[in-house]
Amino acid sequence: MFNTLKENMLKIMPGPMICFLAQPYVAGYNVQAGLDKAELLLKSRLLSTIDLLGEEAQTQEQVELGMKVYKDLITLISEHKAFEDLSTRPTVSLKPSSLVTSRIVQDKLELDQDILEKNYTEILTLARERKVELTIDMEDYHWTDLTLALYKKLLKSGFSTLGTVIQTRLFRTEKDIEELPEQCRIRLCIGIYKESSRIAFTDKKEMKEKLMRYAQILLEKNVYLELATHDESYLRRFFEEILPKVPFPENRIEVQMLLGVPRSEIQQKIIDGSFTAGRAIPVRLYVPFAVNKKDSTEYSRRRLIANPDIVDYGIKNILGRLTG
Repeated sequence: MFNTLKENMLKIMPGPMICFLAQPYVAGYNVQAGLDKAELLLKSRLLSTIDLLGEEAQTQEQVELGMKVYKDLITLISEHKAFEDLSTRPTVSLKPSSLVTSRIVQDKLELDQDILEKNYTEILTLARERKVELTIDMEDYHWTDLTLALYKKLLKSGFSTLGTVIQTRLFRTEKDIEELPEQCRIRLCIGIYKESSRIAFTDKKEMKEKLMRYAQILLEKNVYLELATHDESYLRRFFEEILPKVPFPENRIEVQMLLGVPRSEIQQKIIDGSFTAGRAIPVRLYVPFAVNKKDSTEYSRRRLIANPDIVDYGIKNILGRLTG
């Protein structure tokens, strides 16, 4: 009941207040802010995937800006002294809807797929030259078919290190996993987009139970698994119950979390192996930045609505900064 009240408040809360509460979860408002945050995290042994906030490009100018920012980011990562070690170099996450103009007509996604593929190929070619790994982010259900089809096509085109995202909340997910090629790279999460009960689970516990089931299936496919959750109880279950069922795939597992969510203690325990039966597992944080406050506000509002407890974390973080 209390969380529902917070959700309703967040839907009507003014943008500046949303940005204020979400300060810990957004690196800043330019490429350098994302790089600086990634460098700072690395000092605490935390890896990162840097993401440009901004979805649903409405104009060609917005698409061109997104292309430029992604290319600049990839180039700067490759030239940054702190990221000379490829094993700790940040990856980059890209949203399909930022790289092509699109619209929803009668619940159907309309766009030029050739342009989207061309833009991804252009960015991927640069990233391969610069030795920066990329992930295709997953958006709401309108994009699921297109994203997975594009992902498989780009893998076959030779971009073998490319990753994408699978969301456990969708009813279709088990079938999607079955159709994935072996040895690909998958971020497995419950998903942030609220979907209709017609196509998705609406109970978070059920989504998290699926997280465990699908994690095991993906490991059996020899996928590089990026398990994305902040829930300590499910992380413990994964390492104590799920992982022992599958021969441990060396260097093919990492845990992912969001920037700003207070999990530093468990993150360090995962990294040093004390939480994972002596197995040192990398932890990577999702580090978003924006080039304007509108994009940051939309991302932050969605994150806060999906997890109203983040409001409490945000207030505590801000008060902590003010009081030192």
